[in-house]
Amino acid sequence: NPIFGFGVNFELHAGTAYWNAPVGCGDMFQVVDDGSWTVTVIYLPAGSPGTATNPSPANMAQLVDLDADLSWNFGANTTTYDLYLGTDNPPTTIVVPDGAPGGATGSFDPGTLMEATEYFWRVVGKNATNENPGNVWSFTTKCATPTYPYLENFDGVTSPDFPPCWIPLSTSTNQYCRVNNYYDQWGNAAYSAPNVIQFYADAEPTPNLVLVLPEAGTISDKMLSLYGRNDIDFLSGNPYTYPVEVGTMSDPFDINTFTTYTSFVPGAEFTLLEVFFADYAGTDTYIAIKGVVPQYGAVWVDDVTLDLIPTCIKPLDLVEVDIQAEQATIGWTDMNGATAWNIEYGISPYTPTGIPTVTGVTNPATITGLLDGTYYDIYVQTDCGGGDLSVWSLPITILTDCL
Repeated sequence: NPIFGFGVNFELHAGTAYWNAPVGCGDMFQVVDDGSWTVTVIYLPAGSPGTATNPSPANMAQLVDLDADLSWNFGANTTTYDLYLGTDNPPTTIVVPDGAPGGATGSFDPGTLMEATEYFWRVVGKNATNENPGNVWSFTTKCATPTYPYLENFDGVTSPDFPPCWIPLSTSTNQYCRVNNYYDQWGNAAYSAPNVIQFYADAEPTPNLVLVLPEAGTISDKMLSLYGRNDIDFLSGNPYTYPVEVGTMSDPFDINTFTTYTSFVPGAEFTLLEVFFADYAGTDTYIAIKGVVPQYGAVWVDDVTLDLIPTCIKPLDLVEVDIQAEQATIGWTDMNGATAWNIEYGISPYTPTGIPTVTGVTNPATITGLLDGTYYDIYVQTDCGGGDLSVWSLPITILTDCL
């Protein structure tokens, strides 16, 4: 019997369904559990305190500083108040009991907050007539500086959630055109199961889809690696050629601040991309990944690693320069201004030992004494001098000519 004679209708929505979801709800998809929701109706007679407003941090704010203060506007007729703050929803811990408003606004210093934590808080306005429990607000704190190397394979959270401080962005109004933390229930989509990032366009012709990493701070001393994959075009049998871009951002919530730094086109199998930001001269503090996909297109990314650039960088992009029957010349990209390198090689498939086969070679380098018509795996290491050696490069596999 609503007090003014009007009915109140409530709707409960379980969220979006996935195209490959089984019939009905499963706990691997978005569900609403029994007993997990409530409806509270509050009667506020004349003279009751007004509801507190204008919370800071804003309701549902993300990446809030760990030393942030709380502030709000008191509702009218508030003579005392209780402030609740905690990680339970609704919060049950009173941090300010029976506080006296010193004006139209209030504030509270909670001290140093926990990183990557969702907090809930509310201001209960009180006077001699009644109490107004107010609204429950929430905010999530930022992540602390990670320990490098920092690896994220997206398996530590339940799909479709993202790890703390990873922010998916989309300019599309189509709810299915988005960045997904995709649950690979068949075991054929992820590089490391069960979860993998999917940039999916759905019906959007030219979507803008970006996944922002936790704040990197200074970018020029960072390196990023990731694995990307394109799907197969079943008509042609060839993989699609949708690029994955890596860029920087000044505002992790404004997709328009994304600036491309480099890009690559993954193959049908997961392909490794390594990005060194040594020559980055901008002021952005966030690194982000963009999937450039057309209508109904998708591209996949997994196992993202952020690390500090070593003092001696390994050789990149090994290439064949000249292949003959009993010798091979290979080259690579040098990131250090080095003059000497070490090489280890063996008949493919070859597991490296870390002990060079030849030392002190130049770039490009010629390897002699090979067998004709034979596959070899070749690894290269940079010698930056003074005992400063890089890790070994990714291998290049060559096939010598037949005599």
